[in-house]
Amino acid sequence: MTELLESLGEEAARKVGPVIREARRRSSDAPRSADRLRDAFRVPLEKMCAHPEFFRLNARARLDRATPLGEAARRRAAVTRAQLVEDLVAAGLPAGTPRQALRVEMVADGVTALTETMAIGHLEGRYPDLEECVDVLVEFFAGVRAQILGDQAPSGPP
Repeated sequence: MTELLESLGEEAARKVGPVIREARRRSSDAPRSADRLRDAFRVPLEKMCAHPEFFRLNARARLDRATPLGEAARRRAAVTRAQLVEDLVAAGLPAGTPRQALRVEMVADGVTALTETMAIGHLEGRYPDLEECVDVLVEFFAGVRAQILGDQAPSGPP
């Protein structure tokens, strides 16, 4: 059973991962497009909500340090995190110093946690409107991005 679940997880990652990355790439290619940014959040949120049992199982498995299923879930999460970091850097978040690189990893973890939380809230009926969940994710990310990019602005007189 564990092997079957691991295989399902790997297959899902192979099918869904490229679709999510494409949505993020399209957003990076048009950084001023609100629609593309919304798609970059909508696509993973829809994928999570489309398979609620698998989504919940995978989230629980990541916390299980004692099983191969948990290891497989953490491995997939690490790959997803690394890809999101790459995509955030491609979208303009700075990662040239160790501190900046760490911050981008933290942003990636935060975006993932917020997206998963919105998916759980939607699946549990607390957030019935998926588009409103997308709105909130975009607002969170826009604030973080503005803060990070604002921190990069030159200081002092012009």
